[in-house]
Amino acid sequence: MTIFRTDTGMQAFERAWADGDQYVTRVNRGALDVERHTEYLNKVYRVGFALLDIFEQSGNTVMVFERRAEAVGPQRPMTARS
Repeated sequence: MTIFRTDTGMQAFERAWADGDQYVTRVNRGALDVERHTEYLNKVYRVGFALLDIFEQSGNTVMVFERRAEAVGPQRPMTARS
C-alpha cells in the first residue's frame, strides 16, 4: 500500500518505519538542488528506505521511496541523526 505522508523532512520516514509502511511518497515543489537532493537520498537510505521512482507532475517532483528489503528485520537501521 502506498502511503502519502505530510510529515516534514525525515519525520515521514521515521513514522513510516515505526508503522511498518512499505512506501513513502514525497513531493518537492519547484526545482531540485542536486547536492541537497543527493544528501537527502543518502539520509533516507540510512533510515531504511531507497528511491523507487521519481517523476514530474504539475511542475513538482514526486519521489516514491520503498523500504529496503535488507533493512527489514528485528534491528532498526541507523537513524539519519546518527
